Amino acid sequence: MDENKKPVPFHKSIVEAIKEADEIDMACLANLIVYRRTAIPADHDIIKAAWEKRVKLLGAVPVTYDVSGYLEAEKQRCEDGVRMLGHA
Repeated sequence: MDENKKPVPFHKSIVEAIKEADEIDMACLANLIVYRRTAIPADHDIIKAAWEKRVKLLGAVPVTYDVSGYLEAEKQRCEDGVRMLGHA
């Protein structure tokens, strides 16, 4: 690990991880995102688009989790949180 490199937020780094993932990696990422209920604060549409593009490219991915649905729900949760705080 390059100690001089600035840390990247999860919602940024996950897109690059998805773009490089094979089928097994995709299953691990789905587990991390959905099963572990990872809070994703931003870039939901970008992550979802990268996910769906990679799944289409790879064909059959051994994933039973609805990653796209989870990302939509996370996006809604974040939007609802902003509205509740009176920022929308």
